[in-house]
Amino acid sequence: MLLDAADEAQVEVSDEELQRRFGSIPEREKSGQASTEDLRNLLRVEKYVRQKLVGAPQIEVAQMEQYYRQHQAEFVVDDRVHVLEILVSKPESAAELRKKLRRREFGTFRRIAKEYSEGLTAERAGDLGIFEPGELPEEFEKVIFRLKPGDVSAVFRSEHGYHIFMVEEFVPKHMQAFHEVQKEIYEKMLAQYERTQLEKHVDELLEGASIEILDSNLQFDWRKRDAKGE
Repeated sequence: MLLDAADEAQVEVSDEELQRRFGSIPEREKSGQASTEDLRNLLRVEKYVRQKLVGAPQIEVAQMEQYYRQHQAEFVVDDRVHVLEILVSKPESAAELRKKLRRREFGTFRRIAKEYSEGLTAERAGDLGIFEPGELPEEFEKVIFRLKPGDVSAVFRSEHGYHIFMVEEFVPKHMQAFHEVQKEIYEKMLAQYERTQLEKHVDELLEGASIEILDSNLQFDWRKRDAKGE
């Protein structure tokens, strides 16, 4: 019904829009994923809902602040560490580099990582990223989360080679400030508004629809459920 409504509203989706959203369509079809037509129809319905049905609702800052106060548990982040890394393939190389590293000498660590590290992070001067507990392999976390800001780890071996880690920053568990999550709150409230509007519109479409049930084709007792599957 929503696709029929999109047809009536003359909502179209270009090949460029399709590729931006789903990437290489031929590759997806080769791997047995949804067909181009299915994906295009999916986007047409989504576009119809956003442009023709929902529009651009005005969500005021005061409303977002109220949401923030009422859902504070959603915005608590765990301990986080900003980690730098040097990765080499030979233990003697790792040992030699480790001798050149000193506590809190972040610039030196980054310079050496950029020049000598063999890992993918070398081009980022050894910047591995920011992580919470559970986001890194357990063997890495046992080393990294014992370090204090500025500490340099001992040489650590994994299946990838020989690592040296440095914690550049540690941010303890805390609740994010409103300005940090304002965009996220807007997206949550917009999605909630869209769901409400969509459910209302589907109800209207169902009221005006002519639906024929072919009992013999059903594999469950549909009479125990309504037309929305509830």
